Amino acid sequence: MLSAVHSPRIGLMPNIAIYLLMLVFVGNLPAFSSIFAFRGLGFIAAAVGILAVAVSPQRQSFADMFRDVPVFKFILGLMAMVYLSVPLSVWVGGALSMAKTYLYTIAFFFPLVILAKGENGLRILLNSGLLVFTLLAFGLVLNHGQGRAMIQGSLYDSNDVAYVLLSLMPLLFYYLHSLRIPVVKWAGYLVILAGVLGLGLTESRGGVVAFVAVFIVFLRFEKVSFKLILSGAFIGLIALYFLPGAFWERMATLTDLSSDYNVQSEFGRIAIWEHGLEMFYTNLLTGVGVGQFSAGSGMSGAVFMTAHNSVIQIAAELGLIGLVCYLVMVLYPLRTLKRRIKDPAMKARPHYSLYKGLYISFVGQFCGSQFISAGYFKSLYYLLAVYIVLALIDAAYDAESVAETAEPVAEMTFEESEEGKKRKYTIKKKRTYTLVDKKH
Repeated sequence: MLSAVHSPRIGLMPNIAIYLLMLVFVGNLPAFSSIFAFRGLGFIAAAVGILAVAVSPQRQSFADMFRDVPVFKFILGLMAMVYLSVPLSVWVGGALSMAKTYLYTIAFFFPLVILAKGENGLRILLNSGLLVFTLLAFGLVLNHGQGRAMIQGSLYDSNDVAYVLLSLMPLLFYYLHSLRIPVVKWAGYLVILAGVLGLGLTESRGGVVAFVAVFIVFLRFEKVSFKLILSGAFIGLIALYFLPGAFWERMATLTDLSSDYNVQSEFGRIAIWEHGLEMFYTNLLTGVGVGQFSAGSGMSGAVFMTAHNSVIQIAAELGLIGLVCYLVMVLYPLRTLKRRIKDPAMKARPHYSLYKGLYISFVGQFCGSQFISAGYFKSLYYLLAVYIVLALIDAAYDAESVAETAEPVAEMTFEESEEGKKRKYTIKKKRTYTLVDKKH
């Protein structure tokens, strides 16, 4: 039985690059200290990532990604559509500016998947995600005041940070569950609890709806036990004690959506979504241009508003090809992860619990993304990086399994005669045959 495939250490420079990229682009590090609040930090993080790729001896192979991870092609397809949409945009200048900003997403994603090779690389990727989650969760809990919680100075608003927390939470929970050091595991569970509380303090209705969806999927995978019921009751008591009355008032509006401004108002989300679909039909091939949903909406006579729905955002901005690529990016991993979860042979692998965590994280991010414009959020690209690295590890395990179960080397030898001499031919599956070459 396989316990692990060969996984060399990835080195100090890749470690630094992965942590820095995660802290800057997902954790919004400048919001936590004025020391990091200077222009050019994103450029420095991207440069460190690219430099680490250049000098690291342990790198993922693009050929392996193309062969073993079909979703990788669609990620590249979406990236291509970002730039193809620029010259045909309704506002070329705005689209060009957004396309330049998207270069940071590329400089974030590729170093992650290239540097995080093998199980050691995967561990670094998960540890960096846990660090970012810790900063965001405690940043909300410790600094919230009147009104909805958010991290001052961060690029995330309350709904955005709730989405990021929810996207990372299931994956990190199952990662902690797989750890063998009790102190580290329980400290991690405390961080997860802080994340749940922080999500509630944002008072994000979309975040809460997505959290309920995540919890339902979680119950599909886990048996209801006394320990689980006790944990749920404890979290519920914490929520009742810490969450303000305004949270419960906002959640109560979900029971009567007919009177909600998002349904009734011309500036509400239903009206915005309908207009977004109209823009998609009108600009079917290339969309209105990357980042130009608001501009396209205003130019066509509606209000200048963001999409508040990632699927509609991508459809309107990048057109049909971009929409297909995006849907494959966020939904295809669910199919392959579910297959792995159901395969009894996969339970012997040390990272089996990550299949469940990553599956639920993709569910959470997709549900949460239906209420905000998160089509280009780097937290999604982080999940995709984890998925690709995990898929490549699985491909290595599968190759080892085939090698172990292959038939032993077979040899056929004929006695050498005076009339002939031996010649050996090696063919596939390492079988060696010795044939007699007769003289005529």
